[in-house]
Amino acid sequence: MIHPNSKQNGEKSPEGTLEHVFVIAEDHKGNIWFGDRDAGIWKFDGKQLQNYTQKDGLTNDFVLSIYEDYNKELWFGMADGKIYKFDGKSFEKQF
Repeated sequence: MIHPNSKQNGEKSPEGTLEHVFVIAEDHKGNIWFGDRDAGIWKFDGKQLQNYTQKDGLTNDFVLSIYEDYNKELWFGMADGKIYKFDGKSFEKQF
């Protein structure tokens, strides 16, 4: 998903690309989640990719961690120190 115009030199990723992935996780449903440095959170359900960014209520688009707990809830740690929980539709800031 690297943009065709990318210089591939570490500059900010063009919107809609997965050029700087920092974390990958699989949830209990088999969805693959990606956390990107510039492009927020991505979910791949086996057929299509969905992207979540500041437009979806996140405080920034730099994702450092993804974790699914024993209750099958997904948690996302952001570079600004904020923690979000995904309720299946939207992200809720927890800390």
